[in-house]
Amino acid sequence: MKRFFILLTLLLPLFCLNAQQVDYEIVGFADEQGSQISSIVLNASDDFKPRVILKNNGPAVPAATDSVIFLVTNNQTTYITTIRMMGAQLQSLTTGQQTIVDLAQPIWTSEVMDQYHLMACYICFEVKIIGAATDPDSSNNVSCINFTRPLPVSDIPNSEVSLFPNPTSTSFSLSGINPKELQIFDLSGRRVSAFSNLTESSTFDVSALAEGMYIVKIFSDNGILVKKLSIKR
Repeated sequence: MKRFFILLTLLLPLFCLNAQQVDYEIVGFADEQGSQISSIVLNASDDFKPRVILKNNGPAVPAATDSVIFLVTNNQTTYITTIRMMGAQLQSLTTGQQTIVDLAQPIWTSEVMDQYHLMACYICFEVKIIGAATDPDSSNNVSCINFTRPLPVSDIPNSEVSLFPNPTSTSFSLSGINPKELQIFDLSGRRVSAFSNLTESSTFDVSALAEGMYIVKIFSDNGILVKKLSIKR
């Protein structure tokens, strides 16, 4: 028994040396031309299918049977989905190399985003390795990006509706529409204010909101309209 433990002690460092270390880094996101971008702006008919820039800082590559997963969240808090690749798909991504990961399926189709009135979100991707390989540095595994898109509007010419004053410091009103409900979102997609039981003369107090750009969603009997609001002080 003593000899067994001595042999195990001698072999354990060899097993540890054989464990592959792969320092994956999510550099950011890319456009259709492969250039790195700081935000994503979609058209109303576009699906949301971001392109992730993945870099291997070495010193090895994952085993072919390892799983490389991308955990997708909203602002690293709300789980959205998981995207899985096999290590065999990344064998050519050796130390110092980077590649653009194209998703096989969109995270959201335009129809789904229309259905849930999704017009802005702060999306984060986190890469993880499951299997024999380990990632020695998790500090570079996450990258986030804002995306925005317009919502389809039915029977309401956008040019006929205005927010005034815009920019504003404390409050604003509407013209050209009889609103039923109004919601205000920050650029991460978080709803920060909501108003209901409205009339054409309603005034909207935004004095509690920080300076910056916001998305205003206006509901009426004729459909949904989206406008931008700037708060400056």
